[in-house]
Amino acid sequence: MTRRSDPLLFWTIRAAHPAFLVLLPSGSASAQARPQGVAQPAPDEVAFTAAFYAAFSVQNALDMIDRTPGFVLDEIKSVRGFGGAASNVLIDGERPTTKAGSMADLLRRIPASRVARIVLIRGGGLAAQAQGQTLIANIVLVADPANGGTITVTASLQRDGTVAPTAELTYGRGLGRWTASGTLSVLLDRRDVRGVYRILDADGELLESWRERFPRRSVQSFAAGNLKGPLAGGSFDLNLRLAGDVYRDAQRLEIRSGLLLGPLLEQRRLTIDEHYREVEVGADWSRDLGADWSLKLVSLVHDEFDRIEQAGVNEGGRTLSLLRQSPFESLGRVTVTRGGDHRLLPEIGAELAYTRLDSRLFFARDTGDGLEEQVLPGSDTQATEWRGEVFANLTYRVARTARLEMGLAGEWSRIGVTGDIADVQTLGYAKPSAAVVWDVRPRLQLRFGIRRTVDQLEFEDFAASVQGVDDRPISGNARLRPARITRFQARVDQRWGKAGAVSGEAFVEQRQGVLDYVPTLSGSQTIGIAGDGRIVGATVQATVPVDVVLNGAQITVDATRRWTRLHVPDAPDRPLSGLPSQEAKLAFRHDWQAIASSWGADWTTARITRIFYVDEVERTRVRPLWTVYAETSAWRPMRISLTLRGLTGVGSERRRDFFERPGSGAFTGSQFRRRDSGLQAILKIVRPL
Repeated sequence: MTRRSDPLLFWTIRAAHPAFLVLLPSGSASAQARPQGVAQPAPDEVAFTAAFYAAFSVQNALDMIDRTPGFVLDEIKSVRGFGGAASNVLIDGERPTTKAGSMADLLRRIPASRVARIVLIRGGGLAAQAQGQTLIANIVLVADPANGGTITVTASLQRDGTVAPTAELTYGRGLGRWTASGTLSVLLDRRDVRGVYRILDADGELLESWRERFPRRSVQSFAAGNLKGPLAGGSFDLNLRLAGDVYRDAQRLEIRSGLLLGPLLEQRRLTIDEHYREVEVGADWSRDLGADWSLKLVSLVHDEFDRIEQAGVNEGGRTLSLLRQSPFESLGRVTVTRGGDHRLLPEIGAELAYTRLDSRLFFARDTGDGLEEQVLPGSDTQATEWRGEVFANLTYRVARTARLEMGLAGEWSRIGVTGDIADVQTLGYAKPSAAVVWDVRPRLQLRFGIRRTVDQLEFEDFAASVQGVDDRPISGNARLRPARITRFQARVDQRWGKAGAVSGEAFVEQRQGVLDYVPTLSGSQTIGIAGDGRIVGATVQATVPVDVVLNGAQITVDATRRWTRLHVPDAPDRPLSGLPSQEAKLAFRHDWQAIASSWGADWTTARITRIFYVDEVERTRVRPLWTVYAETSAWRPMRISLTLRGLTGVGSERRRDFFERPGSGAFTGSQFRRRDSGLQAILKIVRPL
């Protein structure tokens, strides 16, 4: 978010000032009223029944989550094991047994007719199912759902006149005491990216200009199924996910001396072909043990295969890289939890996981004498990890309006790497957490917490790879170990009226052993431990009804500001790679109930990130994005929507500054790139079955 846009965000948040700062008196009508479809069963819970969402003509659970006041979906994280991968959404009080795909896709497959209510939980309660989350949405399904589903057809018109179609079918039905559901979808994606490059020397003199055409094509297919019902005195849930993608990108570069109208020097071509497939099977079984105690068993197997071929041709020769990778993960988890209305609510459990990566890379250059293989460390690698964890969490109700949440986990792992690089490591970490939750008033809550976690270890970083677009080979590293994160946070959550909500959080993160690009002894670069980092930041999420201006209208805000620093030994401190300093999305929506329609607009601020390689610094700015849409359910039972994405264009600017070594070497030149992909018009039709 640029400085110019700050006042807009400031005045939007200020519209919530009476609720956020004055904090409605507990005896006021606004604080005591219970609008239709809104209930508050406990100080830390706010429930929105199906009647609340009826005015929005919702089709699935994702539509309902998007219209839940003061809630922003936090996607499933790709992290170590099952415990840390929690989203902030539960289904019937349980986490979906999956680590693949997105929570948005999963929610899109649940018809709205199957949802009885959505309960927001602000700490305590079911929080153990979503570790580290401060606000949780529990989607409660109806006990006896009717058979049915939806069919969705989408057509996206690109600026070059091509159409990218998508078709998706979801269906669910009862099988006696069991329920089954499934999804099939196919996406044909087409994009035409165009760009302009400028190459400057160390004195800023223009050397070359490049013109880029980058058509991108992909076919993505997906299938998922779920089976749920009673088994052996408990409840059994089985999930299956299959996915496959075929990508083909073809970059064309026209190199000219000086300006774009200058003499033609050469033409370059790069083709990227990728074939990807994925299989995941997850199952869980839970059973009541009596006296409000319950047992839950979880098992998950995830298998992938990825093949990427990159072939480049220029006047000086050609390059070829072929990468084959097969990641695999399996895990088992057991937890025993006590629920109900008790002063002490404990949870204890253990998890065992096995992860493996097989990676093979062939990389060669031809400078006129034929292809000659360039062997990178980690080109032939197998990495494995056995990881075990035991944990205990406790929620203690100090008083009717105050709770203490405590947790302690211990993790042990053994990582082994074989192939052309080899190493064995045994690691162990303690992961404590504590939080105080205070319900100041029925609709105002404060939370203060501290939590220590272990960051994700990307197994692909053990192996070598090639970034073909920038001709950047990356060596593998057998000595990787995860970063340790200690996070301090303070959060306030205030709600008012039927749909008003605002929350803010301030946080500080200390990161030990941050992974980033570091030099190797052979002169290349790899992912390794770069130093220790720190992040200081704040987030704001708000839903502000503006019925006084336009009945049925609301404004939502989701904004984050960060200040980051990485301390690198023997080099100046710098920001952390890949983390934008600020992000914000401002949205307006008007639901026009009289004609069963709605319209709105979203604005996403520019997103700026920097990546620090060994011999360059890359700064990318993704431009602000304007989106407008209109949707109607007037032709029941169908819902039709039209979205225009990128009213002012879709694109980015990138600058690469080259050094002998950042912070200590001489500056040698720059590369500037501007890319555009144009306006998209998206027509979507959803019909219930």
